[in-house]
Amino acid sequence: MTTAAFIQSHTRDIEETTLYKRAALLALGLIGVCIILYAYAVGSTIHFVIERSAYQKEAQQLSANIGTLQVEYLAKAQAINLERGASLGLHEAREISFVSKTAATVSKLSVLAPHEL
Repeated sequence: MTTAAFIQSHTRDIEETTLYKRAALLALGLIGVCIILYAYAVGSTIHFVIERSAYQKEAQQLSANIGTLQVEYLAKAQAINLERGASLGLHEAREISFVSKTAATVSKLSVLAPHEL
């Protein structure tokens, strides 16, 4: 084997070794990135599950508060009567008037936006 052939063969071996090293480093880098992304995804999932349970507890508390307020409202609504109104200075209407649902009022109401009713 001549010196030139030996150098060429040896250079090719070095280039192949460098290529294999680069490929191995690239593969390790991709595996590292995948591990980091997996850890982030698992961490985010755990964080959101914990946050969701906190929101569920808060929703239950708010629902209980709404129930309490509804009971208070119904009790106060039951307490309203003619005597209570008279004690507050209210009196019965002498003349009762109302708007009938005629074609003119229906057409007028259908033109109005819901917030104008």
